[in-house]
Amino acid sequence: MRKVNLRYNYGDYIQLSPLQSCDTIFNFLLTVRGTGKTYGMKRRGLLRYFSKPRHPRTLWVRYFKDDIKTMSISFLPASLIFECVVRFGLDAEKFKTTRKGVFYDEEEIFRFCPLGEYQRQKGAGGVEEFDTIVFDEFLI
Repeated sequence: MRKVNLRYNYGDYIQLSPLQSCDTIFNFLLTVRGTGKTYGMKRRGLLRYFSKPRHPRTLWVRYFKDDIKTMSISFLPASLIFECVVRFGLDAEKFKTTRKGVFYDEEEIFRFCPLGEYQRQKGAGGVEEFDTIVFDEFLI
């Protein structure tokens, strides 16, 4: 295990690039609330999807199914959609968030999954298609 010193930028938000450059299978990011962990991973998922030719997707895992229902209502902040519109020339109206995930023009970018379903999918070989798996809010 290696500890990475994450620099803060944009005020009090962490910079995720040192963590992502570690070339490891698992990265754990533990810090206080409100430092940009979730926002940073959402941003990373969107930017990677639209900038890479094979469109790597992200699996977003939460503990309970109810967490996904409430999370899906406001998953993508308008600032991230706006950044993608400006950077990649996309149409903001084509972004759609459902209880299953986030889509652009019917193509899946993020898939939402409760932990129990993830364990079933993992056993059946259904997670290899994802470039990144985020376990969000996994500590109780």
